[in-house]
Amino acid sequence: MPTHRLLAAIALLACAATAFAQPLRAPNFYLFQVPRLEAGQPVTATLTTEAGQNFKDGSYLDVYAFAGRSGDRVSITVTSWEFDTYLTVFDPDGYLVALNDDYVAGEGTAGVDATLYMDGTYLVVVSGYSQWDVGEYTVELTAAAAGLPSENRSIAVPGEFESVITADMGLHPNGYVGRTEYFGFTVEDESLLLITATSFDFDTVLTLFDEYGNEIAQNDDYDYSSDSRLAVPLAAGTYMLAVSSYYADEYGSYAVTVERYVQTR
Repeated sequence: MPTHRLLAAIALLACAATAFAQPLRAPNFYLFQVPRLEAGQPVTATLTTEAGQNFKDGSYLDVYAFAGRSGDRVSITVTSWEFDTYLTVFDPDGYLVALNDDYVAGEGTAGVDATLYMDGTYLVVVSGYSQWDVGEYTVELTAAAAGLPSENRSIAVPGEFESVITADMGLHPNGYVGRTEYFGFTVEDESLLLITATSFDFDTVLTLFDEYGNEIAQNDDYDYSSDSRLAVPLAAGTYMLAVSSYYADEYGSYAVTVERYVQTR
């Protein structure tokens, strides 16, 4: 869906909602009116009840745009001391790139790190977590931190392995998880992967990225434990698995198992 159609769809859906006591205020924007974000130039604004509303939950929203090129890695954050922020990013065709509520736990910041996969104008939607969230905020576009490493250890699928998180390993690329080790693998056919990480030394976190470096899935605590597990349907392709400690000062040994399931006919 092209960007201009996405904006129109948001407006129509907002108008169609009838479940609220008062009609929702349609977020009706023309693309040329949308403020532009430039890297390294934070924008401070105020989200008010005069803004457009999300048809799904009534949250008020502001829309921004930025020019992106395929292969660029960007970081977008929205911070407020007055309300719980929520951030959503759409590509030039109107497809969802990523969304986030708590980028930095407990600090009122939502954020997205992504590798762009096409040229064009991307939309950034800043909103509150609920219809009661309004107030001053700052949204900023920057070049993302280091991103994913170009080199990683190759693993077999299915398979299992053991390794160690050490103090000299870098932090998770999205900044909200601790020391991280990376593993690359290829899926030959469409399948479901069940990936489990266990450790007696630290609280494990698993993150799966696609070939562009975009986050597909993440899990911290599986089955009320400090172990982690991902159950992810994947198309044929190349992927990267990140194994992390939850806190930056946690280290130690861990084990990972990768199970693969395919549909039988």
